Amino acid sequence: MKKATRNKFLTFLFSLIPGGAEMYMGFMKMGASLLAIFMLVFLFIVYLQLEDVFIVVEALIWIVGFFHARNMAKLTQEEIELVEDKAIWEDMLGIEGVKISNSKLAKFLGGLLIAGGVFALWDRLNWYLARFAEIYIGGWAENFVYSIPRIVVAIALIVIGILLIKGKKARIDGSSNDAEKNA
Repeated sequence: MKKATRNKFLTFLFSLIPGGAEMYMGFMKMGASLLAIFMLVFLFIVYLQLEDVFIVVEALIWIVGFFHARNMAKLTQEEIELVEDKAIWEDMLGIEGVKISNSKLAKFLGGLLIAGGVFALWDRLNWYLARFAEIYIGGWAENFVYSIPRIVVAIALIVIGILLIKGKKARIDGSSNDAEKNA
């Protein structure tokens, strides 16, 4: 399919689906990768039953996709021909193919995969633990066993938030100390 400007109304309609407008305009890799990210995050959230916490992430992906599509729709034909059709993460995240060029991002994605694996494993084991807890400890323990993944995610979010704030504060304090030394 040739990359081209298209009907503005249809482009708007397709922009409501993450990656839809990009594919409609001929950017198949870009659109398919954005749709894949949206769907994989959605499946991850639903599978782990974390809708109440991570639905914001899904909304952010949709918003980014919508405005990316709107920006692409505003390009002229000459500008569209200059845009390279590549996966959305290659431009936004610095990921080229399977190789991840940013080491912090690689560590983050690795941690995300490990966490997903732990939660998937927990999903398979918690039924047995809940039955054991119900028989030998009492009914309240069954509810607690089912709540452990959400408790772990909540604690992880709090710890990550604290680390981000401390890191930001350390960078701010370090730059103010450097400014005082230079003065």
